[in-house]
Amino acid sequence: TKALEMNLVGDPISAYMALDAGLVTRVVPDHELLDSALAWARRLSGQAPIAVREIKLRSAAPGTLDDALAIEGEGFASVFASEDAREGIAAFLGKRKARFGGK
Repeated sequence: TKALEMNLVGDPISAYMALDAGLVTRVVPDHELLDSALAWARRLSGQAPIAVREIKLRSAAPGTLDDALAIEGEGFASVFASEDAREGIAAFLGKRKARFGGK
């Protein structure tokens, strides 16, 4: 596969080759890189920290589909039981921006 070849050979690739291979989600001009990265970081930092952590952990979990479904169920249960989940629901119902505390 292309991924195997890239890992074995280790040749540098262009940003657009990385985009085509699904290794990156966007390509921006050099002069926009810092602003683009900071905007993405601000957007990410506004998300519920517990949910972000679970998404990151679960996206890297190996195993079968059944394993993944079990892991996802556990993650959903822990996220839904959090104070952040209650805050997210309250913010939605109150039509305001959520103030997540990571709890």
